[in-house]
Amino acid sequence: IGLMGRARRIQFPGACYYIVLQGNNRQDIFMSNQDRRYFLSLLRSYKDRHALKVYAYCLMGHDAHLLIETGQANLATVMQGFNTVYTKYFNASHNTIGHVFQGRYKALVVDKDHFLSEMTRFIHLQPACEGLKEKPWRYQWSSCTAYVESDLHEQLVDSDPVLAQFGKIRLKQSVRYLQFIKDRLKSVSQFVLPVARGLAVGSEGFLSRVEELGQDEKREKARQ
Repeated sequence: IGLMGRARRIQFPGACYYIVLQGNNRQDIFMSNQDRRYFLSLLRSYKDRHALKVYAYCLMGHDAHLLIETGQANLATVMQGFNTVYTKYFNASHNTIGHVFQGRYKALVVDKDHFLSEMTRFIHLQPACEGLKEKPWRYQWSSCTAYVESDLHEQLVDSDPVLAQFGKIRLKQSVRYLQFIKDRLKSVSQFVLPVARGLAVGSEGFLSRVEELGQDEKREKARQ
């Protein structure tokens, strides 16, 4: 895979992405809880500045998993800025130099109509995938609590579009979402995402449609 050319980013307004940021040489991108807090406060400020939706996140040791939607066709700009600011903070805090993140981040376009709730579950189950004993819904550094605790209104997380699929009343939504997580917990290691051509979570048909949208967006930009 290392020899392949750089896969192009598919960008269009309203695109939803599953993003994985990995530590350079699999090193930790979080050395302390302060780092995690900084990462989340940075995510909040980027959300506000770029009108993003943040559906889910999970911060592990050497990687971070995000499910975000961009209001405009600007994922590359957003992520470049975010990664640069976090890298500067990290190096200053830990007296290190150089890259914090491994090469290019992974970004798959997600078929929101069919896989939005499934992707939040996939991200919230990362602690179990990594073999942590802690229950995923008790893991402090993921957005799972924003889904399973009915009285929690977390400013960063846009849980409503997913929870709406689990009922009309918030308490019922939370109970059912927790069950949704538990249902997958036993078979977490067998869970594979339906990835089309390494570019999208969804079907080939979905990928063709979003590639078309991405091309339209490029032509539009070229005209301006």
